[in-house]
Amino acid sequence: MSIPAINMIPSDVLDARLRRRHLIRWGMAIIILAAALCVPLVLDVVHRARASQLRDESNQLFTRLEHARAKIRTTTAEAAHLLGRIERADALRAKRPWASVFALIATCVPDRVWLSYIATDPATASGGPQLPLVAPTPGAKMGEQNKTITLDVPRQLRLRGYAGDHEQPYVFVTRLKESGAFDRVMLVRSVNESVLDGSAVAFELVCEW
Repeated sequence: MSIPAINMIPSDVLDARLRRRHLIRWGMAIIILAAALCVPLVLDVVHRARASQLRDESNQLFTRLEHARAKIRTTTAEAAHLLGRIERADALRAKRPWASVFALIATCVPDRVWLSYIATDPATASGGPQLPLVAPTPGAKMGEQNKTITLDVPRQLRLRGYAGDHEQPYVFVTRLKESGAFDRVMLVRSVNESVLDGSAVAFELVCEW
């Protein structure tokens, strides 16, 4: 025959213990749930901080990139300007050395001939043969083509003057041809004209190269 177990602990004490165990369980559950809820919040804060840092770095990189682009544009403009100056200088150097041409003409002029007019033909810009020259376009962006300007290159030299007789202009033409400086020398006019108290032969030559 077994002896029945008798719990001598008062019921109110047992109820208090039971409530305490329930509170502990619920507290742990709440703590675990709160921790689970805090993890996304913490991750969101970390991600937001990282995104802000990345935006700052991106802004800094963008600023540096704009500075680099501005420097490239400035350097490109300077290079184009220098290239234009070089091309212009080359084009000018490619023109005929007029001092030498005039010196040559002076050595070919006969004693009884004097010149009154020497000029290129055409004397001003025209639609004749031209030498292309590349020049930078102000404010042009990278990749844009520079505009092309032209420098007129005269192909003729026109000489006018007077001679003592009709033979002297032909002598002048012969000397100019023999100099080899011109492709063709032509006497286009030779007439008698009154000069001061006498007369002289007015002539006009055209030299082509």
